[in-house]
Amino acid sequence: MKSRSTRTETIGLATARETTTDNNGTVAVIADR
Repeated sequence: MKSRSTRTETIGLATARETTTDNNGTVAVIADR
């Protein structure tokens, strides 16, 4: 069942891509929009 593994990795990359760093160094993740 590589589908689940691939999906998890894809979601992880997408989440990491939509991550912004605040001025204080706080990492905020923009997932649902």
